[in-house]
Amino acid sequence: MEIELVREQVKRLVSLSMWVSLQEGRREFELRKVPKWNKFWSKIQKRDPPDMKEKLDWERKFLHRLVLKFISRLESTPKEGEVSAGYIHYCERFLELMIDLEALLPTRRFFNTVMDDCHLVVRCYLSKMVEREDGNLFSK
Repeated sequence: MEIELVREQVKRLVSLSMWVSLQEGRREFELRKVPKWNKFWSKIQKRDPPDMKEKLDWERKFLHRLVLKFISRLESTPKEGEVSAGYIHYCERFLELMIDLEALLPTRRFFNTVMDDCHLVVRCYLSKMVEREDGNLFSK
């Protein structure tokens, strides 16, 4: 996030608009907690130009889909047997990305809710990767 180009791209992916991927009840609950965000949410919904809708939806749902894809792969990890070093490396780097997004206030504010809605932390703790000998860094 220290690099300007990276910061600008992350800001496009991690904002209030990413809550489009939340379950509707959860989104309404979160918006009621901070009325100012409810106002911004309404503006976001109204100002989207129709010709940009597909691109904006892709950006807004990108991290949510990435988390769901990771969870799907994680839950298919066998408890025993051979798993490629690249796969383990992917899992560890993915968690580092999640930690980095959680570590900074501008990204944590909205991303934390999406991550919680996916139950990412719980699913990681319950995964077979934690029990694997070669997943020791993953379980920290």
